[in-house]
Amino acid sequence: MTEAQQRTQIRNALLLDLEAASPASLPKSTTGSNLRSVHAIPVSDKQLDQHLDLFVGEGVVEAIPQRFSPGDVRYKLSSAGRLYLEESGQI
Repeated sequence: MTEAQQRTQIRNALLLDLEAASPASLPKSTTGSNLRSVHAIPVSDKQLDQHLDLFVGEGVVEAIPQRFSPGDVRYKLSSAGRLYLEESGQI
């Protein structure tokens, strides 16, 4: 698998996991665990951060800081993310 294919696989799996949890949000630790165990995708925390940051920047995913622990962030699929998944035929 090429690096580009691996990036696409990680991104699609990440978006689908967030969609499955919707309307709830997920912490980064859960999304990382799901990628590694459910999807069998070897992803480092650094790679996961890069993908989540990219999605947040594009407006596909919302980052929600926790009120009592601002360092903890949960992630939620945005309406733009849902639209992307629908248009690409993934949901």
